[in-house]
Amino acid sequence: MLQELAPRPGQHILDVGLGSGYQTAILAQVVGHVYAVERIEELTERALGALGKLDVNNVTVCTADGSLGWPEEAPFDGIICGAAAPTLPHPWVTQRLDGGRIVLPIGGPDQQVLAVFTRHGSEMRRRDICEVRFVKLVGKEGWQEEEVLIGSRRIRVPASPKE
Repeated sequence: MLQELAPRPGQHILDVGLGSGYQTAILAQVVGHVYAVERIEELTERALGALGKLDVNNVTVCTADGSLGWPEEAPFDGIICGAAAPTLPHPWVTQRLDGGRIVLPIGGPDQQVLAVFTRHGSEMRRRDICEVRFVKLVGKEGWQEEEVLIGSRRIRVPASPKE
């Protein structure tokens, strides 16, 4: 995914799905600044601890709906996502610089394709790389959540894509 993003020194990259912070830490070694979004507060806190131990200081992190991007920090030279979306989130298209790439898994709940989207003016080009299977990108522009009962415990899980 990083190879397809083709990050370069000085760029500003949006990393959606911070998770453990691993991909963000790698990106931070290459680009000018990484903006990383994670929807789960516990993961954000853990990743911040890991990034701090690595003395990574060119990263800004927030807990939010990554499917909406990060409009306050846009535009980005590139966007990379570690979760699968049913369709390309529209906010990402408007938050990316002309010529910038978006790399993400896209498709259904059980199988996706790793896709690279590149914008050239008003034209959007898509190139498929390979079949993949990722967790779902949950959010307003991704998969919705639903509550399920497991034993006596209610948990929220990804459900269907946005209508």
